[in-house]
Amino acid sequence: MRKFLINLWLILCVISCSKTDPGKQVVAEVGGKKITLSEVDATINEPLYHMLEGIYSLRNEALNSIINEYLLEIEANSRNLSKEKLLYIEVFNKINDSIIALKEKECNFLIPDKRNPLKTISTKNAYGRHLLVEYIVLGYKRDYLEELREKYKNKISVMLKLPERYRKILDLKGIHISYVKNNHSKNDLIVIGSYDCEGCKHAEPIVKKIYEKNSLKLNYGFIFYDDYPTPASIAAECAYLQNKFEIMHDSLFALTSIADSASIFRIAKNIGLDIVQFAKDYQNKKIFEKVNENILKLRNKKIETTPLIVINNKVFNGPFNESALEQYISENIK
Repeated sequence: MRKFLINLWLILCVISCSKTDPGKQVVAEVGGKKITLSEVDATINEPLYHMLEGIYSLRNEALNSIINEYLLEIEANSRNLSKEKLLYIEVFNKINDSIIALKEKECNFLIPDKRNPLKTISTKNAYGRHLLVEYIVLGYKRDYLEELREKYKNKISVMLKLPERYRKILDLKGIHISYVKNNHSKNDLIVIGSYDCEGCKHAEPIVKKIYEKNSLKLNYGFIFYDDYPTPASIAAECAYLQNKFEIMHDSLFALTSIADSASIFRIAKNIGLDIVQFAKDYQNKKIFEKVNENILKLRNKKIETTPLIVINNKVFNGPFNESALEQYISENIK
């Protein structure tokens, strides 16, 4: 913990105290040879970006809380109400016994214990029911704040950004990209990930939703990256050869368990692939080698985490949520 705080303090000093380009700052000298900060950063880029992401996330969370309070104040004043009265009308007053009963059934009468999220509490006892109501209130309040953000979006300008000098450039030249959607646009939205990665499964619908909003301006591609070629990655490449990459890609991400041969061939049949040809390609060593070659090329570029979002060769290092990613895309497309 002490080491983390020291590292965090050093990064904050670099961000806020340096008056010159921090990348050119000389941090050591050996036998007359100067070592710059950018040279140091190049050896620790992934950990550094994640630490910067943590700083950004803390600030962004605090900023959103302040924005929410200001929005409540604007709306309350427009209706000649106090903030407390506004929240009572729009949140608390909408929660009744029938809503609580419905939510009880949805969660099967069990709710996570906030003191120990690994445990569940029955909503049939007083403490469990109290937690359930608390979660319902938080959900209703969150939804109402989203409504206010939409209503007053023209009054909100967020200038908080991850410092531009820490945006990593990732040259994807020579890397095979499988395009989910290719509109021959000047802009590429590329996801580097794995079909068996839980974080990638979580990211996929978010990325897809953002792509659909900006489909006329973006190409949407995927690059498989894991420790080694997996059955799912081979299946995706085989489907690519039959011009059915998109539907195979979506089907693999929709699986709730790790893809095995049985589930892969079931998908291949359901999406209308030529099964005989698919079976031949699935066993073809050249396909395995092609996927593996891509993995090795990415490994040489020091990629250590997935999912990784790349917009026009520029890595997105912000907190992984829809609004932050959408804002970053709008700032970086041509």
